[in-house]
Amino acid sequence: MQLPLDIEPCTRYVIRFGDCDPFGHLNNARYLDYLVSAREDHLRDFYQFDIQEFIRNGVGWVIGQHELVYLKPARYYEPVWIRTSLIGHSDHFVQVEALMLDEAKLQVKALLWTKYYCVSTASGRKAVHPPAFMSLVEKIHNPRVDLAAGQPARLAQLLKKTVAP
Repeated sequence: MQLPLDIEPCTRYVIRFGDCDPFGHLNNARYLDYLVSAREDHLRDFYQFDIQEFIRNGVGWVIGQHELVYLKPARYYEPVWIRTSLIGHSDHFVQVEALMLDEAKLQVKALLWTKYYCVSTASGRKAVHPPAFMSLVEKIHNPRVDLAAGQPARLAQLLKKTVAP
């Protein structure tokens, strides 16, 4: 029997000194690198999803939009947890949530919503997701996040579940 897929994979990372400003805070632009890279890691490690295989077959994804809220600073050498999930999708895009938490998973440090658009690698134009991809999407979509309510409502929901900043 195959176990259901984890729709909210979470991985521990350590903030690197070189990614921080002179005050020891994670540089704002580097939050994106950590959060987006975590999703790539989760796709590979939790779902055995090989992005390169899709690219070789003519399909890729480009980032169309980021919505990033910074709540608490991440500091150099600090352990953090990054949790990601698929919160929306259509034939042409997927929307992903990435959440950075403190080591105890009690405080939200940052919340990112990113929209990725499917493109043809040959033409660079919008494309339709392949059936194999849509099959995975249906299995890992997180129904607990109300995309229509918006990011501020989601943030309020998360802050109720965690220790106040």
